[in-house]
Amino acid sequence: MRIKILPLLATISTIVVLSGCGHTVVNTGVTITVPPKKAVPEVKVSVPSVNREEEALKEAEGKEPQIEVSKYIFENEVKAFRDLTGAKVIASVPLFGHLPSIKGDLLVVEEPQRVRIIIKDSLIFELNRDRIVNDSVIKAIAQSFNGKNSLLVIAGFSDSTGTDDFNNLITERRAEAVKKELESLGIPSYRILAFGCGSSKPIAPNSTVDGRAANRRVEVYVYPENMYVDNVCGQR
Repeated sequence: MRIKILPLLATISTIVVLSGCGHTVVNTGVTITVPPKKAVPEVKVSVPSVNREEEALKEAEGKEPQIEVSKYIFENEVKAFRDLTGAKVIASVPLFGHLPSIKGDLLVVEEPQRVRIIIKDSLIFELNRDRIVNDSVIKAIAQSFNGKNSLLVIAGFSDSTGTDDFNNLITERRAEAVKKELESLGIPSYRILAFGCGSSKPIAPNSTVDGRAANRRVEVYVYPENMYVDNVCGQR
């Protein structure tokens, strides 16, 4: 008979003591201190406001303005034109993309790089014709903006009724009529451009009578010397 003697397995007692500073492990006479885990710092997540414009306005209350707006050009000329015609004058500041309200028979919009004069067609022309029946506004433009080598851009606009061919033709002939009138009042032809824009670039809905009346208009843009002119008839 063969007898196999197995080695005696030593029994090791392990005692774990928990303390406030960590774990103390007593193992076969050896003491090991395990440092506690570091606490995870609290992380605050800031969710941005959806309405950034409203938030910006609240932050700006009581503070100095952060945007410096220079004076509009042709201030003296605009004042002279207003005194001659009684036109309403408004300033256009491109803040948050808001555009000024453009209602009325005769309106002047002071824009940062130009002056924009909006004239209802009935103030100048015979109905559906290019014949000038009242030249008082044109005379006021010539008298007020004839200095500083400014450039005058004339743009005729119609409502959406009628054919495109007719609208393009009548607005072009009206713009040319205003140009010829300004030339007769002493403004050199090389300082005047004329465009017929048809029914493009409406400023009011064509679905109402008042809206269509507002869209039938002549606009005169006054630019300083050497200013680049582009997209006169383009859509907004």
